Amino acid sequence: MKKLEIKKSIIKEWEIYFSIAAIIMAMIKLKSPDFLIVFPVVLLLYVAYSIIKRLQNRQPGIIIDKYGIHLKSENKSFAWKSIDDVEVEDINGEQIYLKIKSKNSDFQTDLSHFETRSYKIEKAIVFFSNGKIKGRETKFFNRIDDLVNDKKNLEIIIDLFKKHKRKVLWVGVLTFFGGLALAIFLQASYPFPFSFAIGWTTILIILFLYYKRTELRLRNSEKIRGLTDSQFNEIAIKFEIRNNTDKKNKTFAMIFMAVVTIGIFVVSYLVTN
Repeated sequence: MKKLEIKKSIIKEWEIYFSIAAIIMAMIKLKSPDFLIVFPVVLLLYVAYSIIKRLQNRQPGIIIDKYGIHLKSENKSFAWKSIDDVEVEDINGEQIYLKIKSKNSDFQTDLSHFETRSYKIEKAIVFFSNGKIKGRETKFFNRIDDLVNDKKNLEIIIDLFKKHKRKVLWVGVLTFFGGLALAIFLQASYPFPFSFAIGWTTILIILFLYYKRTELRLRNSEKIRGLTDSQFNEIAIKFEIRNNTDKKNKTFAMIFMAVVTIGIFVVSYLVTN
């Protein structure tokens, strides 16, 4: 690999959604044309113009090579010797941020509109920096290593947290959507006004109790038992098993869920009657 060239996406995600909406609106308006048909037509022309403009300029916006990271679109260049660290933040595969920490300053750029994947960028950064910049997994492992005193069982501890997260995620998704489907079915099949509302509340209670029980089981497992509460909490936050939020935000979230639940009961009653 001589270098990694990253070009801007030919079409952006919002353009796809707006184009679909514009086409649907135009088809509806064609049956009874009026001045409103101008809006979807103008939107489609704007999207087409933007795509053609990008097709005409397919020069890479970002280049990663043996010399460093070059941000052509930002007119900035960072040599490897001046870079302390690089973070590639991937938010659900939808938004990607490149964070460069140099000796002089920190810089961040949004890569959401580029044709790339976070793992490709990380691989290129590790390769061209000759291992000076570590990958995400190595950094994550090192952070956990700093927290755990029992180095001999470090891999076992990490594996236990991984399995716990995977299990909680799958059971949570299946319980939530399966419970919602059952609640909707019962609401549609029987005249009782609060079937969905009770189902919703039951799902929340079941998920809460299941999460607390599985976390307690993890905490009391043989290898995890040796961690202090502070170490366990920090590792759980890094694995996104717990949220790093203060009491004020937690209280707000609980109040919000309570209001939503009460609202569902009220709406269920009004719709049924």
